[in-house]
Formats: sequence, structure tokens, C-alpha cells
Amino acid sequence: MGDCIDERDGRVDARDEARAIAERIGDLRAQVRNLALAAENERESGSGVAEGTPEAGYSEFIVADFEERAAACGQEIGWLRKRHDEIMGPYSNFAIWEEEGVAECSECGSLFFLVELRGRFMARTCPLCGERVHEGPFDMRGFKLARERRRLERRGEADTGELETEIRRLAMARYLTSEWYLLSGTPTSLLGYDATQEGYSFTPDYRNDGFFCLRAEYGYAEVGGISGEMALFDSLRRCVNDPSSPLYGSKIVPNVNLVTNGSKGGRLTVMRNQTDCVLLHPEGAFVFEAKRWRSHIAVDAGRKEVRVTKRGRTRCFPAGEGPVYQVTANRKALLKRCPGLDGQRVCGVVAFVEPNSLSGDAGSLPCGGGVFFGELKATGKSGLRNPIEKCIAGWSAHPMKGGGLDVVAMAETLLSEDNRYELPIDPVGRM
Repeated sequence: MGDCIDERDGRVDARDEARAIAERIGDLRAQVRNLALAAENERESGSGVAEGTPEAGYSEFIVADFEERAAACGQEIGWLRKRHDEIMGPYSNFAIWEEEGVAECSECGSLFFLVELRGRFMARTCPLCGERVHEGPFDMRGFKLARERRRLERRGEADTGELETEIRRLAMARYLTSEWYLLSGTPTSLLGYDATQEGYSFTPDYRNDGFFCLRAEYGYAEVGGISGEMALFDSLRRCVNDPSSPLYGSKIVPNVNLVTNGSKGGRLTVMRNQTDCVLLHPEGAFVFEAKRWRSHIAVDAGRKEVRVTKRGRTRCFPAGEGPVYQVTANRKALLKRCPGLDGQRVCGVVAFVEPNSLSGDAGSLPCGGGVFFGELKATGKSGLRNPIEKCIAGWSAHPMKGGGLDVVAMAETLLSEDNRYELPIDPVGRM
């Protein structure tokens, strides 16, 4: 294993050594748990033995041996963590974390390479402390720090430079360890990837009201779209992790580039449909298109038409263009890519993120073409939750033959390399 990080291959050697250390720590933690369980079982089995007898002495000897071996494992874990901290020393500057694939644990604060993360979707753990890595602890700390920053700015008491740096560091760690980033691989900066795109750049941050956000540096429209997609993913993530939700246990795949065979101009060609999010439930699937339009939006489900009014000007999107066309095309592409899906159990959803108002047929059951509309954060009639739950209830009333969809296998298929959006960063998360 290499120790030198300054040489050309040193960073690769450091990553390999850190990963080996993480795997060894995981094995040692498992041994400690097993030894603790064995010691407890031995105590219970020896509790009925009379004191002073040979049997009691033998039982105490066995318990002491288990505890001694567990202590030795703990000591080795301490040495390994110290060595791991030495390896991660050159990566303390959070400005290079994304480039180097480094992040910080939400519980112990240790640095690690993202490839070291253990576990899978919604159950990823820190390779060093073993605690679950998720957005909650970051957001709690970020909320407090951002509110403190606002208080200092209002009173003009002190320079908030150090506090600002701490908030940015926390926000970057939160973004890089989020399920959204691990599954989508969406970078914080991307130059134009074709002649029609200028690219974008954003900075993860916490607003003064304490909520996480993506601050656009340039490419405001692109960043706004990414923010909407991330908000949609986070909303669905909370539902699939809630045992009381009908979506509990579903899988979410963000930013899918569905690849299908089609025809264009009478010629066979490869068709690519960029899909914001796919939710896979054992009884069916939903294809989402997120729109972060801060406008007044009216939906006509009968005509499959969306009217957007902003600053007194109204633009109409009929069925053949705009969000209805996008989500319908993506729905068809998913059916082609996953032949095991039943077309009657795949719905297209247009999710409006933070509109000024939403009226018309929003929140109704799917109209023609299996598409419905709704506001992401609304809980009433115009919200998404009610029609999605009704769809699942209808599907569940007539279960699929064979025990339903294998959502894990299907999610892995959508996460495969040929279905990923063409980005310079490979997703490290898996289902």
C-alpha cells in the first residue's frame, strides 16, 4: 500500500489503502458485535450455575476471553482510524472534495472517499463510525448555523467569514453524501456539453432561513431545473422511507437517460429520453417531469393542456409540446426499456415545484395518456400525494401475477451505464 500522496499515482494508492482500511474496520466492527452477543449469551447460560463451582469458573473464563478479544478489536479499530485520518489529511479543503470524491460523515465528522461508503439505497453508513449517513443531521446543524449567520448580519456584530466557511463546508458535505448526488452524479459545475448548451455552476448552501439550497453562479435556468429535480427527489425519498406511506419500500431513480430504439426520418436510430425521475413500486411505476415555474399555472386535463401566465403574458403548451409531451414520451420510453411493465400500471406525472398558483385539473386522476399534474408541496386538492395513493390503491386491489415487480433489479437496470445522463462524474450509489 502506498503512503506518498505527492507522486503521480499517490492519490490512487491513498484511495486504495483507505478503502482497504474501511473494509477491515467493517469486519472488526462485525467481530465486536458477535463477541458482545456471545458474551451476553454465555452470561445468561451461566446465570443458573452455583457460584464457586468449576462450571461457574469456566463460564467466567469464557466471558472474559470474549471481552478481551473485543477490546483487542477495538484497539485495532483505533489504530486504523488514526491511519485513515492521516491519509485524508491532504483533503481537508472542501473545495477539492467533489473533484477527489471525498465527503464528511454527518455523525463523526471524519473524512472519507465516497467509494468507501457501505450499504445501499437509504441505508448507507460511514465506513469509520458505522453510523448512517443521511441529510438529516447536516440540515439540523445547517439550520442553526444559518440562523446564527442571519442574526450576526442583522446586528453587524462581527465578521461572518469563518461562519460562512463552516456553512459552505457543511452544505458541500450534505450534497456529496445525499442520495440525489450518489445516484444521479450531478456535478456542481458543468460546461456546455453540446453546441446548444452553455452549462451551469452552483454552490450548495444554506439560506438565512436555514433551508438547504443550490445557489446559481451562472446558468440560472439550468440550476433552477436541477433544484426542482432535487426537490422532487427529496420529497419522494421521504415518502419511500416512511412506513406509513403507500410508497414505502419503493425505489427512486433520478436523472435517467432512457435509451430505446426508434425511427427518425424513416431510419432506425437510438432514441434518448432524459427523465427527471422514475419511481418503481411493486405494483407499478411513475415517470416524473419536474417544472420549477414560478408562474400562475392552469391545467386542462381534457385537452392535456398547460397554460402558464407570468407578468401578464400567457403561454399555452398543448399535448404535442411542453411538459405533457415530455412526460408522455418518457413514459413510452420506460415501457420500451422495461418490457416487464404493464402500460396500464405506468403513470406520467408533471410535478410543479413552487408555482405562484396552480388551478384547473391539477391533482386529478390520470387523464388520457396516463398523465396527471400536481403541485409538489401542496397537501390539498392540487397536490400529488392523493392521486398517487389512489393509483397505488387501485393497482394493489388487483395484484400483479408473480408477486409484483422486482423493483431492485429494475432500478439497477435503469442505473446501468447506458441509461445514465452523459455527465463527467460516475454515480457511486447503488440500490
